[in-house]
Amino acid sequence: MKLIVIGIDGADPSYIEKGVREGKLPTFKKLIERGCYGKLKSTMPPLSVPAWQCIYTGKNPGKIGIFNFVELKEDSYEYDLIDWKVKDSIWQILSRRGKKVAIINNYFTYPPDKVNGVMISAIDNIKENCYYPKELEKEIENKLGKLDFGIIPPYYAISKKQLTKLTEEMLNSSVKLIRYILKKEKFDFFITTLDIDRLHHLIDDEKEIKTWYSKIDSLVNEILQCIDEKTNIILLSDHGGGKMKKEFYTNEFLKKEGFLNLKRKYSKKFDSFLIKIGFSMENILKIIQTIKIDRVLMKILPHNVWDIAKEKVPRKDSPFGDAEINWFKTRAFSPYPSIGAVQINLAGREPQGIVNESDYGRVRDEVIAKLKTVTINGQKIKMDVYKREEIYKGPYIEKAPDILFVMDDWQYFPKISFSDKLFKEPRDPGHHRLYGFFLAAGPNIKKCQVENAEVTDIVPTILKIFGMKKEKEMDGKILSIFKKK
Repeated sequence: MKLIVIGIDGADPSYIEKGVREGKLPTFKKLIERGCYGKLKSTMPPLSVPAWQCIYTGKNPGKIGIFNFVELKEDSYEYDLIDWKVKDSIWQILSRRGKKVAIINNYFTYPPDKVNGVMISAIDNIKENCYYPKELEKEIENKLGKLDFGIIPPYYAISKKQLTKLTEEMLNSSVKLIRYILKKEKFDFFITTLDIDRLHHLIDDEKEIKTWYSKIDSLVNEILQCIDEKTNIILLSDHGGGKMKKEFYTNEFLKKEGFLNLKRKYSKKFDSFLIKIGFSMENILKIIQTIKIDRVLMKILPHNVWDIAKEKVPRKDSPFGDAEINWFKTRAFSPYPSIGAVQINLAGREPQGIVNESDYGRVRDEVIAKLKTVTINGQKIKMDVYKREEIYKGPYIEKAPDILFVMDDWQYFPKISFSDKLFKEPRDPGHHRLYGFFLAAGPNIKKCQVENAEVTDIVPTILKIFGMKKEKEMDGKILSIFKKK
């Protein structure tokens, strides 16, 4: 039995379905017509971290201890990047059971594991030692030349033209590498990742986005030309993508509702004037990065220049880490960027916590009730609000935020910085959606519509393809996609 899994980060089912109907995605159309297709529910929040980790393991975030790109430092109100690597991934399980595997350019897999096969773990190619076995790196360079995986800066720091150019280079190099590995050796299990996520963040023109889906379709076709008819195929995305309406300033909301208190107002009148005429830290950084002199300046200017600039140059928003919060008068705050989340300032857990354990439930309920009343222009926003135990289960649940919320399927993007308004026009025209897609076809797959699929279902379903039982710790179910024997 053989299987190839192609992940497409950020691919949205609505664009796939439109493209198939309009005849613009022939590869997807062909696979859907002979296999199974449906939506794939992402994690809460629907971010690449933790969604890919759940796809790799079949476990919910409460069992792997990963809820976001960052987590609060111990005894601190500051956050730090987490270790994104997970144990007991599907390729580790299959390797232990004697299957030959290839893991090529998958997100959050550095450093590479010692697998029964090959693994190239760093998609942006900026780290050393990202090949297993190590000698594979020299072989690929000799055969394919120096591949350009596009060391892509944050999408908001570069122009759309630069982003699309770098993304195209990255995708073409990835497919060149994938095809080489597929032709070089035979594998039981092959998994790789392509990307459309960055483009959803920056491109608001639907016609242009559709063109990129057509590009992805043709690249998938190039990959599938390297496999035979005995290979089962799974295509999937970790979450969807779509247009954004506004940014919502969570800490500004908590301040307005009396849950958070600042020692002093964070903006000055003169600063406001400078920002109005375009002199802000955000604009200066964007100019520096656009004309590509950021690395030069980092080398030639003393480090304290950046500290002085940070102190003196006004910002459109006041970053959470720079705000002077009066913790002794703060009951709730939002420290996690990129997600709708609220943390209770709990005594004994937070460095300057004031909410007693006996009041924790009451305060949390108060915050939830207030979040559900949020309106814009007099209209109530669809707000899904959850307590962490309603979403997660497992030994790491205490690391999760106390409250999580989603505003109209992420059409309103939560920010943790402070501003002068609750809502602002979005920096990016697009962001994530809760549902990605799932598509399977092959000799063992029946023609069907996939229902109620979630990211944790992927590993149990893969194990079923290889005639193996899912492990006890896995949360996902086996999807009903198989032909009867």
